[in-house]
Amino acid sequence: MLRKMILDMTTIYYQALNLFPYWTDALLKEWDKHYTDLIMTVTKDTSLNDFYQGLMRFVSILDDGHSLVYLPKQIKEKTSYFPFKLEIIEDKLVIVACTPDYKPYLFEPIKEINGMAADAFLDLLCAHYWQSNVSLSLIYFQHNPSFLLSEDPFTITFEGNDTIACRFLRTQIQWADFPVDESMIAGQLLFNSPHLLMIKVQNKHIVKIKDFMDQKLVETFYQHLPILQESQEIIFDIRGNLGGNSGFANEIAQAFFDDPLHTEKVAYQESNAERYADTTQALYHHTEDDYRNHEQFIYLNHQFLIEKDAFDSYAHRQGVLKDKKVKLLIDRQTYSSAENFAMLFDQNERALIIGEPTAGSTGQPALIKLQTGGVFMVTAKKVIHPNGKTHHNVGILPQVTLKRTLADKNKDDVLKKALALILD
Repeated sequence: MLRKMILDMTTIYYQALNLFPYWTDALLKEWDKHYTDLIMTVTKDTSLNDFYQGLMRFVSILDDGHSLVYLPKQIKEKTSYFPFKLEIIEDKLVIVACTPDYKPYLFEPIKEINGMAADAFLDLLCAHYWQSNVSLSLIYFQHNPSFLLSEDPFTITFEGNDTIACRFLRTQIQWADFPVDESMIAGQLLFNSPHLLMIKVQNKHIVKIKDFMDQKLVETFYQHLPILQESQEIIFDIRGNLGGNSGFANEIAQAFFDDPLHTEKVAYQESNAERYADTTQALYHHTEDDYRNHEQFIYLNHQFLIEKDAFDSYAHRQGVLKDKKVKLLIDRQTYSSAENFAMLFDQNERALIIGEPTAGSTGQPALIKLQTGGVFMVTAKKVIHPNGKTHHNVGILPQVTLKRTLADKNKDDVLKKALALILD
């Protein structure tokens, strides 16, 4: 097993060097240090669980939402799950859905978990998943919570000082999506599926896209085209949308644009053995200082990128809703291809964007199998907003900031306020 562990560490180290497109000199230096530290740790009779915690901390320094370590089957088979769902609202860690035993504690701010302050607990999660995004780190963690939080039962102390003992569940509960409160908005439900929800509110339509994982959502959207063409305003709700296929996102967006879509600026590392060999020969005969700012030195240090503009087009969809006013609801859990969707409207100033900044990670990940059974996923495509601005670990920014509050509980006050906003 030690041999496999060392191979996996080396695979991650070199594959990231050759694929990851966000390297800086400082990050390269940190990457080398963490790699050598991890090698020294693993040689000390490390368990598989401890090894994967180490791998996750190692990969987390890439600080990118698509660069992660997925656990092997032998660890996942032992996973236990929370009897509730945790989220962050108003910078507080709270239970937002649960089994009946925990209902008295819904939306009560958590002070400590197992004696660890809530902020320290969230910092621990970020150190294993995505350093710059606590909301997504919390989502990733809840897929395998007993992997990092092994005590059973574990304790939760709330800010009101109530302390409860919680037990893990052997079966994972699929918590319902945050519901659209139809009574509050007096809407007519037109369609609801695992991927898409459509509600008519007077002469407006709410289109909640839950993910971009299935071609059927595109087909369903366009099946409702006659209804949408009669709408005064379309409100896309992509809060909590963790992405999927950017092609599906582009095909829906195409309805609002006459021209082909300028989807993004992209960059990939170039791999050219001849240039690599030429560079090593040049550096053999010169000092590093002579070549530090030269293109060849940059190439040797795994930072040489080929950049281009990316476009997409669906001619039969072009402009069929071009005259419709659009609002777009986003939050910290709007991620991946959902951010690409928001980017299209932001680039063209085609919608009033409402909510919170998006997650801040798009791009094409590579999936690399590990000898110990897990998978290393690493971003291979750098994405820049078509207008040239960096959104990596920044997100797409709203024009109107609206945030969920603890007082809302299961009422969607953000949607209510978004409906009330008047578009010019």
